[in-house]
Amino acid sequence: MVRSEVHVDDRPAGFAAVDAAIRLADLQTALRMLALLITVGTVLGAFVLGSTLLGVDQYPGLMWPIVHFSGLALCQLTWFWAPDAVRRWYVLALIALTLMQYTVGYLFLAPQEALVGVLNTLLFLPLLLAVVAMSGFSRARALLITIAVWTATVSVIGANRAVLVEDGFDWRFGPLMGFVVLLYGYYLEIWIGHRRQLVAETMSRIELESDLARSRRAAKTDALTGLMNRGGIDEVFETLDRSSQVFSLLMIDVDHFKRVNDTLGHDAGDAVLADVARVLAANLRGEDLVGRWGGEEFVGVVFSNEPVVVLAAAERIRSAVSSQVECGEFPVTVSIGVAHCDGKTRVERLLKVADDALLQAKRSGRDLVVTGST
Repeated sequence: MVRSEVHVDDRPAGFAAVDAAIRLADLQTALRMLALLITVGTVLGAFVLGSTLLGVDQYPGLMWPIVHFSGLALCQLTWFWAPDAVRRWYVLALIALTLMQYTVGYLFLAPQEALVGVLNTLLFLPLLLAVVAMSGFSRARALLITIAVWTATVSVIGANRAVLVEDGFDWRFGPLMGFVVLLYGYYLEIWIGHRRQLVAETMSRIELESDLARSRRAAKTDALTGLMNRGGIDEVFETLDRSSQVFSLLMIDVDHFKRVNDTLGHDAGDAVLADVARVLAANLRGEDLVGRWGGEEFVGVVFSNEPVVVLAAAERIRSAVSSQVECGEFPVTVSIGVAHCDGKTRVERLLKVADDALLQAKRSGRDLVVTGST
């Protein structure tokens, strides 16, 4: 039928739809994580500003949450329209900023500021790593191991500072920091693995459904013309019988087709049928249907019972076939019988009416459109 004459591979479209849905979900999740970090950063920033205004415990290291807040806010504002590479490198820059604060605080600043660096790292790094992973960063695992080694090394080196030792900092902070980062990375790896498995299973299911759909289409498609075959048309008729849809039937027969077959051979006859099918499909509306009924006979379904609309479609088909289809010295024409349905008449009755009208068109000289009476 018109809708089945173009064979489209559904798999790329299906894959693209799944990929787009997962990508959107990842971006939305990352955006929610950034929103959470911004909320925390806002609270910390408010605390820093409040304590500064009150003159209480003014630690330079406490200004770092405000820097993070500003960077995260900018990242969130640009998240959806920025290219993937820009998003990834922006978050990587925030990770580098967090590690720099941690390193400077642990190796050079007072114990209170070193503690702020530890807390800030434990707060920001896990979610930032998740955001990077969801942004498609292929080296997330290597980055995670690097961060674990870096934080552990900085903690071990910094633990030798006398000022930190006096406040209870020792070498055990190093392994603890590395363990926390690696533990989070392990959970992140599990989550990403489950996500990839889900994607693979979804893709496989889409491919299977697509293959089944193509098989069903092939079973209902006429191999020569690309139109729906008799089995497919019968299914359409069964559906129409169960509905109250108004429509009209066109019974279309190629005139003197046997003469073409007998004189020029079956290859020429097949070429004529294929050309006629192409013309039929091109001259019906997108919502209408046409299929091969058998031999040189076709049937069309026009979803209207207004005589002006239906007869115009039938005449358009008749005229197009006679002017566009050629077969050597034989003119190619079609005769068409029309039957209108009011939503109550069964298809079986309409087929009889349209077939009788077709016979009348044949007897009246062919290359004609005749409307039957229900």
